Amino acid sequence: MTFLMNKYGLKTEVKSISKDHGNEYDIKVFSKKTIFIPMYHPAVATYNPNMKSVLKKDFKLLKKYG
Repeated sequence: MTFLMNKYGLKTEVKSISKDHGNEYDIKVFSKKTIFIPMYHPAVATYNPNMKSVLKKDFKLLKKYG
């Protein structure tokens, strides 16, 4: 996440995945406007079952773009 945010001009926005997940950022990739949404890796729910609801909420956001 940090690498990509730095690469696409969001260096000042970088916090931690726990604060940045689910946020939408406008970026340009190869001159094309797109949205960057940091998300937890799905395996986090394997190690911490309480994160399942957080993942579901973040993934619901993707429906907006699909």
